[in-house]
Amino acid sequence: MKSKSRFTTHEQIVRIAIVGMLIALGYLLMLFGKIQGYPFASFLEIEISDTIVLVAYSLYGFWASLFVSFGKTLLHLLTFGPVGTPIPIGNITALFTSVLYSLCLLVLDKGLKIFSKNRWMRYLGYVLIVLVVSSVMTFLNYLFITPTFLVYGATFVTFKDVEVALLEAGNQLGETFRGMFGNASFGIAIFTIYFPFNLIKGSLVCLFYELIFNRVIFHMLKNGRFKSKVFLKKSEVVDEKNEETEN
Repeated sequence: MKSKSRFTTHEQIVRIAIVGMLIALGYLLMLFGKIQGYPFASFLEIEISDTIVLVAYSLYGFWASLFVSFGKTLLHLLTFGPVGTPIPIGNITALFTSVLYSLCLLVLDKGLKIFSKNRWMRYLGYVLIVLVVSSVMTFLNYLFITPTFLVYGATFVTFKDVEVALLEAGNQLGETFRGMFGNASFGIAIFTIYFPFNLIKGSLVCLFYELIFNRVIFHMLKNGRFKSKVFLKKSEVVDEKNEETEN
């Protein structure tokens, strides 16, 4: 007898097809779901493709969300080439962010089981995800992402290189930094620009996901359309046998 947790051949095919569609949708959001005009740095664009990573997790769990994270980033890389050369720092940043969302969901779902309690705990989960992603990505921008962006991926650069460059008159790396961020110190500039940026981006990602979750995915999960019961309380899962009896 097959375990209830296993997918049949038909379900596996449907699963692969849906994950493929989610990758394509995430890719499209990377292209067209961008919001420009971030006031602290005009070169930054807010995009909400990581909403699809959350959708993938809600339907099929961690590995599906991870696959979508890699898939949409790879599609963008193959279509437009590396953002940065020879180090594709822009693509690496996008991948890190998506994977971080997946890991946060995994910890909150499987570890703390925060999403199976009630909607207020789910909202708290979103807040925790946004704070963790914003903090980690701001730190990574300080550590090596922004320094490597300053040389457009021509070589791997860290915060130490930038701090040294800012002390040397006429250093090209230091001049590039001042042209983009002004005369603020490196650490302060990174925090004041990237932490609010990631807070806004993360809030929009979770907001769009919650809208989709409430209107579409919740009903699909509740009616047993998918094997996953992620984000549902036991009392919210419909007993299919009882439902058939009532009908």
